[in-house]
Amino acid sequence: MAATAVGRQDWRHAYDTQLDLARWVKSDTGKAWIQYESRRVAAEYNPRTQVLIHACYEIEEARLAEAVPYFVSPDMCRMVEAAAPGFEPEPIYPTDVLTMSGFVYFAKPLSLLDRFGRPGKLVGFSWHPMMTGSPDEDWVSDPSRVLTRDDEYREYLEERHKQGRMDGLSVALYSEFEEDWGDTLPAPPILPMHCTPWWWGMSFEGNEVTEQGRPSGTEHWWKIVQTTLRLMQQRVSVHHTERPDRATRRYAKRLNLNDRGVTVVTLRRERSQEHVEPQSEFHYSHRFIVKGHWRRQHYADGIVRQIYIADFEKGPEGAPLIIKPRVYRWTR
Repeated sequence: MAATAVGRQDWRHAYDTQLDLARWVKSDTGKAWIQYESRRVAAEYNPRTQVLIHACYEIEEARLAEAVPYFVSPDMCRMVEAAAPGFEPEPIYPTDVLTMSGFVYFAKPLSLLDRFGRPGKLVGFSWHPMMTGSPDEDWVSDPSRVLTRDDEYREYLEERHKQGRMDGLSVALYSEFEEDWGDTLPAPPILPMHCTPWWWGMSFEGNEVTEQGRPSGTEHWWKIVQTTLRLMQQRVSVHHTERPDRATRRYAKRLNLNDRGVTVVTLRRERSQEHVEPQSEFHYSHRFIVKGHWRRQHYADGIVRQIYIADFEKGPEGAPLIIKPRVYRWTR
């Protein structure tokens, strides 16, 4: 029977899933599947795009080996689900990611539509640097050098793009493995449902359709992935690192995986009302809920980014909490 990514849903499951997938990718079956899937996906594109797609799939082994695992707790998953629909896709830059290689595992799989509008489940995603250029360039051998101020790096990218070079991330989206391959073949816990390059500074505009004019489904995964990365960097989330047991670390070492522990991302708990509700010139007769929303934040270096303002209570301490019902009317 096929393995499944349900059951024990804690940070250990995220690490175990990454290890098992890395082991499977190294197997003959995994390598054959990667080659087959990359050819199948790339078939409808031009030769140059085919090369990029093949590279995105073939980099899966390195992506899993270098990735820092992130476990997104159930409450943070619900936050992502609530925030993603209202997010407007933005170009991604190195400062959007906490590490240059990462593997995100959702404790609660998120609903995701494919390019034909069919529903599916997103278990997680991973990323890894994807850079074009000669191997002797310093920034190629040391990808961490791109983690700098946005304005400085954007100028650098513009110059790189003028030279015809593209740099960014190779992203993989994962779904649960539900097929039955029989008892003779090893089954992975999850599988890449989509692998794609995500260039630094790439605009969403123009990526809605493929080269043949078919829907690409980019909007759906772009919103979820960038919302997750953005929320992981905001005050709505809290990070702490867990260390796998010795046997698991030894197993990871045999697979040549990094041993930096699992970063657990949870929802920041609300502070006491006396700290979050300062006295002001406004006088409310009751407390009420302000619904979560995205706001454009301007930074000193001229960068504008969307930040998410989570649901919060407003009003004087001790006043009654009034939640007014909302009625939505759908008309043609």
